[in-house]
Amino acid sequence: MAVLSDYDLAGGETIFTYCDSWLHKHIFWFSKWRVSRKDAVPIAHVALYLGEIKGIPMMAEAGMNGIRIKTATKYNSLKYQIRVARPKGVALTKRRLEKLQAYSFRKHGERYAFLQLVALAVKAILGLRKVGDWDRDAMVCSEFVAMAYQAGCSHRAVEGQEPYEINPLDLYVSKNMDKMIPRW
Repeated sequence: MAVLSDYDLAGGETIFTYCDSWLHKHIFWFSKWRVSRKDAVPIAHVALYLGEIKGIPMMAEAGMNGIRIKTATKYNSLKYQIRVARPKGVALTKRRLEKLQAYSFRKHGERYAFLQLVALAVKAILGLRKVGDWDRDAMVCSEFVAMAYQAGCSHRAVEGQEPYEINPLDLYVSKNMDKMIPRW
């Protein structure tokens, strides 16, 4: 099982996580209904790696306490299963990374979209193709990362889906994302 330090991370890459918690088990359970069996790897959360800021590895994530900028060290624990991907065909230049960082800092402190999490579960369970944005003033983790890529890189993370319609596993299996391989 990989931890974050097993990857040669570059700013702008996406950190995908899963841990053995009630919430992660349920997010993965409803997420995997929408992907092929071979692609259904355990993923329940995503964060955006911002690179080193003042020598400290930083990330932005939307979690229960809203959108926060934090150190990325928490994902060096064996408690988490980690995967990393980057936007396909996008050079993560200094200018784009600055845009991703600026977007993340602007969103810092905004609320988590608990209602949208319910909407994503309903979408998966009922097999709906589309679902509305049930909480327009807040974001779930995958929505935050997808919106950051649109704002910073003009990159559409998942074709045919609005950012509020995708879950972490949708983002990981998207043809618009390149999976990274751990160093080992």
